[in-house]
Amino acid sequence: MRACIPYLRYQVAIIKPRIIVCLGSVSAKKIIGDNIRITSSRGQWVEKNGMLIMPTFHPAAVLRDENKKKPFWEDFLEIKSKLSEIKSAEA
Repeated sequence: MRACIPYLRYQVAIIKPRIIVCLGSVSAKKIIGDNIRITSSRGQWVEKNGMLIMPTFHPAAVLRDENKKKPFWEDFLEIKSKLSEIKSAEA
């Protein structure tokens, strides 16, 4: 991770995505901040450097725990809705 994070940050700076989805606490902590807790923060938008970031559960966690399936799905519905909203605003 230490070797890859500078490369990832460089790619993000070039691409300038409007939305980033952090799958799991490891990515959320590296992208949003060390103090994030995935269970309490998932599904909430975080704005950072002009990008919207959505932390959610890692797919492996969803496979291990059936109770995470519905919130995970709801997060992706929200992501889809926000993406549509952004596209409409740009048109």
